[in-house]
Amino acid sequence: MWRLLGKFSLILVLVVIINLALAWVSAYAIDGVEQRFDRLENAEEPRIVFVGGSNNIYGIWSAGLQERLEPYQVVNMGFVAPIGAGVMLSQIEPYLKPGDTVVLSLEYQHFHGLFFGRDVYLRRFVSLRPQTLQHVSHWRQWQTILEGHSRQTRNDLRDLFRRWRTLPPDRFQIRSCDGLCVRERYDELSDIKFEAQSVARLKLEPEEINYSTSADDFDAESLNRINAFGKRMTARGVDVYIVFPPTPIDYADKMPFIDATYERLQTDIDGEVITILGEPKDYMLPIEQFWNTQYHVSPEGRAERTRVLSEKLSLVLPLISEE
Repeated sequence: MWRLLGKFSLILVLVVIINLALAWVSAYAIDGVEQRFDRLENAEEPRIVFVGGSNNIYGIWSAGLQERLEPYQVVNMGFVAPIGAGVMLSQIEPYLKPGDTVVLSLEYQHFHGLFFGRDVYLRRFVSLRPQTLQHVSHWRQWQTILEGHSRQTRNDLRDLFRRWRTLPPDRFQIRSCDGLCVRERYDELSDIKFEAQSVARLKLEPEEINYSTSADDFDAESLNRINAFGKRMTARGVDVYIVFPPTPIDYADKMPFIDATYERLQTDIDGEVITILGEPKDYMLPIEQFWNTQYHVSPEGRAERTRVLSEKLSLVLPLISEE
């Protein structure tokens, strides 16, 4: 019995050491994540906080929105979608203050199984920001983290060894978050910097649109969690709105889950604590204004999305709509 416990303890210690080492080697990547939390904590009031996946990383132009929605400061808390909206909401909640405005711009997959995250991505985010664990409150999130733990550790070790063998010491580092966590990718307002050459080279083609989400696999628990968040925010004096991510209008008929999601939101979102601004079609754009997925807009798409968001929000923000 004691021998078995000893072996288990040794394995546990080795796992902890390996993960600490991997987290240390990839520590460079935490800057881009913490940059967002620094702005969330320090931005002057009144504030508009955007929450969601990479549709916000590519689709929010904070400077343009602030110019149109003065005196509000925009805080872009867009992350990689597969960490799950559940973690996103729990991460920002401690920082929200009375008078804040939260805008949820969630990819449709968050309502179809992604709300509690996807194994490798959520586990990677936890390794970059360990304090995430104190906000993990649902068994599905713990399951997701544990399922991704061994897989991500194995991938990191493989990547660590490959890079050690092939890269000179001054360039050695572990990849993490596909570069989206690196501070240099963002400007002073935490918006992504578009690289002109990359945007010109990578354009979304019709066959690259992901239609894998089904209209029939709606996750009701996602709305329960969002409604609960809305109630807590209302009690705190924080307004919560839902907008829709950009998608190509040219292929809307091939994405039936969009209409199905909108219908469920209209039916099940508690309108007393959360307001839906517009319809999905209001946020659709021509496919020429997308970059490399159906949620990642080009600089032209970001400018148009900024215009649409500013028009919607100007009708409801107290310091603007009352003028």
